[in-house]
Amino acid sequence: MTNGLPALVPTTDAPVQLTVTPRMHRLAMASLNLYRLRLAYRAA
Repeated sequence: MTNGLPALVPTTDAPVQLTVTPRMHRLAMASLNLYRLRLAYRAA
């Protein structure tokens, strides 16, 4: 999962992103998992 992160984040935002990362990353992962769950549920 972490391999796809650098591609999503612009290189210029790296310093700012690093300061925000822990909480935002967890929130992003949660929403992504929820979205994926919803997709799987709809596909089934």
